[in-house]
Amino acid sequence: MEKDMKHLDRETEKRLNTVVKAIGTLFILSFLAHLVISSWRDDQYGFTLLALIAGSALVSINLGRRKKGKEDY
Repeated sequence: MEKDMKHLDRETEKRLNTVVKAIGTLFILSFLAHLVISSWRDDQYGFTLLALIAGSALVSINLGRRKKGKEDY
């Protein structure tokens, strides 16, 4: 039975890592969207701006990693 349990091949492992990163990014962005909406309702515009900047920075970092990863193939 131990012989049947092989490690994932490299391509499958990369796809799995991409899916995990995408799910994590969506979770963080949904949390930031919640912060933006709740702070907008409470008229805390400085906090809204901070959450928007953090979200845009996260997206740009994630897109930068994807472009770099595509060059490796």
